[in-house]
Amino acid sequence: MYDTLIMLKPDAAFTVDELHALVVEMMESGEATVEREGDHVRVTSESGALDIAWNNAAHVAEESNEIAERFNVPSQGCSSRFEIIGDDPDMDLFDDYLLINERLQGAGKFVIFDTQECTLLFE
Repeated sequence: MYDTLIMLKPDAAFTVDELHALVVEMMESGEATVEREGDHVRVTSESGALDIAWNNAAHVAEESNEIAERFNVPSQGCSSRFEIIGDDPDMDLFDDYLLINERLQGAGKFVIFDTQECTLLFE
């Protein structure tokens, strides 16, 4: 249901620790639970889950360049990213999903690509 690539711009820095802190802060007043295991942050509700994983494998830069060329997205040179995938049949986490992406977009350090629509999430 959710599938987003949050590509870190080449000249930017952002860690899994920073992401985890941001997600924990955002979920404090809600009913969702946040867990972390290494480079993976998981947000769960009664019926849904968002999995956010850090990926800086060698293929990420190649995929970012391919996305830039194919979809005219400014992701050229992005060599690391957070990947959000989620299954949320009752849409319990929809607002949380959007808010996480909005906060990261507001940081000015990311190119956020919706892989289902093949467009930038916020255009």
